[in-house]
This record gives sequence, structure tokens and C-alpha cells, in this order.
Amino acid sequence: MARGDIPAITWGAGFANTIDRDLPIDHATVYSVPRQGSVLTEVIGGARDAWITGTSHILAGDFRWIPIADTTGPAVTGWDGATGWRAFLEWAKEGNIFRLVHDKNVPATYTPMYLLEPFGTNPGIKQERIFRYRSVHMKMRSSDDSVITGY
Repeated sequence: MARGDIPAITWGAGFANTIDRDLPIDHATVYSVPRQGSVLTEVIGGARDAWITGTSHILAGDFRWIPIADTTGPAVTGWDGATGWRAFLEWAKEGNIFRLVHDKNVPATYTPMYLLEPFGTNPGIKQERIFRYRSVHMKMRSSDDSVITGY
């Protein structure tokens, strides 16, 4: 996988639903953070010590130019509909695992993920300049602790 690859997302029962894209993830960034409960401390002499309970591997980026309805030629999943972006985000917000297929032409290569954002009061959803399109800033972490590479 590389920054220019076009991803897909599979989700739902048996991962039967697909979010199709025709663009790569904009502003894609990967990083890792210590999990909640981790502690870093310094003693009086300046020595440091850490207790790391685990590491979360994060991918954050923008999924732009989401049409309101599904399109064909190229196939792009729209915002509305039973298996559209809105339905996917509602489902993923409930803590369900989805698969981020890093290159939709290689569907067997994916990372199982949890959605971290958008969630709560920051929906991360914007209207594009052309009102028939939306964009979503997503932050997700690998559910199996695998390191995310290629971005």
C-alpha cells in the first residue's frame, strides 16, 4: 500500500457492505500513542521511567468528495442509502470492527479497525464547495494492534 492507493472499507455482518472510493485518503498520517493507563514519570534526579499498558496504532485522514448518492463510472459510495457513508459511520461509532482495504484492487490486504473519530460533539463532517459533496475526517486505530504502514 502507498499514499496514492485508493482504499475501500468493508463493514457490517460478514463485512458484506463496501464503501467504494475513487480517490486516496487526503492528509493521511499514521502514528502510535500509548494506551490509557500508561504512565511516564521523572524522579528528582531527572531519570525517567515508563509503564506502557499498550500501544494504539492510528491512521488519520480526510475522505473527500463523497457524493450524496452512489455513483457509477467510477463506482463511489454516496452519503445516503442503507449502505452509504452515514450508515457506515453510525454502525462504526457503536464500536464495531470494520476493514480498511488499503488498495481496493487488492481486497485481501486490509487492516481491521475501530473508529475513533468522528464521534461525539465533533462530527468531522464538512460540506465541500460544491454542495452535492461531503468530506469526513476520520481517525481510526488497528483493532489487532498491527502497525499501519505505507502512509
